[in-house]
Amino acid sequence: QEDIDAGSFTNTATVTGNFGTTTATDEDSDTQTLTPNADIDLEKTGPTSVVAGSTINYTITVTNTGNVTLYNALVEDPFLGFSYEISMLQPLETETFTGTNLTYLTSNADIETGVSNEATVEASPYANEGNDSETGWVRASDTHHVQVTASPPPPTFYTLTLNVSPAGSGTATANPSQSLYSPGTQVALNATAAPGYVFTKWIIDGVEYTQQQPTITMNSNRIATAYFEPVPEPVTYTLTLNVVPPGSGTATAAPSQTAYAPGTEVVLTATEAEDFFFDKWIIDGVEYFPTQLTIVMNSNRTATAYFDEFTDIDIEPPPPEAGDEEEEEEEVMPPLPETGGSLATMYWGAGLMVLGLALKRKKQ
Repeated sequence: QEDIDAGSFTNTATVTGNFGTTTATDEDSDTQTLTPNADIDLEKTGPTSVVAGSTINYTITVTNTGNVTLYNALVEDPFLGFSYEISMLQPLETETFTGTNLTYLTSNADIETGVSNEATVEASPYANEGNDSETGWVRASDTHHVQVTASPPPPTFYTLTLNVSPAGSGTATANPSQSLYSPGTQVALNATAAPGYVFTKWIIDGVEYTQQQPTITMNSNRIATAYFEPVPEPVTYTLTLNVVPPGSGTATAAPSQTAYAPGTEVVLTATEAEDFFFDKWIIDGVEYFPTQLTIVMNSNRTATAYFDEFTDIDIEPPPPEAGDEEEEEEEVMPPLPETGGSLATMYWGAGLMVLGLALKRKKQ
């Protein structure tokens, strides 16, 4: 390599011979001219296309393609701010550069023109000449262009916000349950009431739905609120039974309950006590005379059974005629009242009963 660097090669041949005491010597030289060829190559590589926001990673390869040693090979990439000097590069020797000093972060500003930058190298075939000399220097460069495309829009996802009103009245769930939904995802909603509450409706993005399990499509961010209300108390009615005067009889109801559902039919029965007879019912201010009747529970009702007490009547028999003392006293009944009607008949019957009892006691 030194001969090539010098530009020529000289080869000298010698011969020596002896004849007795005489020595003969001869030599011949041949000089070959060697043509030095100083050359260098630089290759810059990297991606051809990137998306804005990506980092371009470059590689610079420098090769001594000549047949002489090169010195002070200065490699530069002004666009990237890269500079490095190779002190000596033998023929066919290669130096490769890569790493953080050879990177570039693209942006949207690079979309229109892309990114083009040039790397250069220059070297001297002479070891003793500084960089200020232009004698014999060899140079190479390479420009690399990268197309920069716009970043694709981020994938679209939608959120689903579930609420319950009032708080604690139930739960609102979604199936599938996710933090983000792809466009077009079908989501089944379900509202479950807490004890003591009942579901009333959904309001989804301002629209009312009465289904407890509606299905919605995720084509935007959506808000769904499940509404509940307290379970209403069941409607029942009470029946109050009274007896007047107290102890004169009983008033019973069948069925006998503390509360009745609307429309329940109840049979009332009035039963007189000893020495009393039934007079009438007064139910919610209206008089009824059957001892047993049926009412319908369509409100809170009050029923009072009235009884009267039998009264002893002393009737003096007429004096017996002569000769009839031994005859049995004849039972005399009062005449039938002239006022007619069921009430008059009832009182008349009661009077007869009272009279009969009184006469029997008198006979005794």
